[in-house]
Amino acid sequence: MEKTLARAAIAVVCLCAIAQAAPTYIDDGLMAWDRGIAGSTWQEWDFSNITDPYAPENYYNPYGKPTADFTGTNIELKSGQWVGNHLFSSIFVPNNPEQNAIKTIWFEMVYKSDQLITPAVSVFEDGQNENYVVTNIYSKVTDLAEGWKVMTVGWTIKPNPAQEWFTFTLAEKSASELVVDYISIDTLCAVPAPGAILLTGLGVSVVGILRRRFGS
Repeated sequence: MEKTLARAAIAVVCLCAIAQAAPTYIDDGLMAWDRGIAGSTWQEWDFSNITDPYAPENYYNPYGKPTADFTGTNIELKSGQWVGNHLFSSIFVPNNPEQNAIKTIWFEMVYKSDQLITPAVSVFEDGQNENYVVTNIYSKVTDLAEGWKVMTVGWTIKPNPAQEWFTFTLAEKSASELVVDYISIDTLCAVPAPGAILLTGLGVSVVGILRRRFGS
């Protein structure tokens, strides 16, 4: 009942309602690709599956099954929401193993909490990004009705990694419970077009011919 009322309230206040099919980074045109294209993944958790609360309820990921782990103080899955007094989450997303130039990521979470340690993405489980460059391209918190908030974050990683780990922490200054209602993650490892690969190959061939001909 609480979950239904929360979603109804957010729908009235903001077009980016929890119950919408798409996260705000899609509705607002921040994400520059369509779900399901080559090299992309998407995964959404609304925590309605009590038999497997760590798996996304909806996802497209040809590289494996994403998982979301939650630990903390007095936490439990209740009415399709993670609630508690202190919560840490670690989310694993398997991904395209091709060593292409760049990965673009969009992350969104609907939650209630006094304090949020901004979500972070890393290439390795220990939080390290050795030999990779992670850049934050967007970060915004939108306040909604009844204390609900939407956190939207975008990143790029260069070069493309074969997996990502996402972490965040929620904490309460007061005795009230924190709540995580929904998480969405979209990723894209841009696959070079066949024409681009052909042109690159031709360029290398031409350079080789010129070097042999002119001895440079």
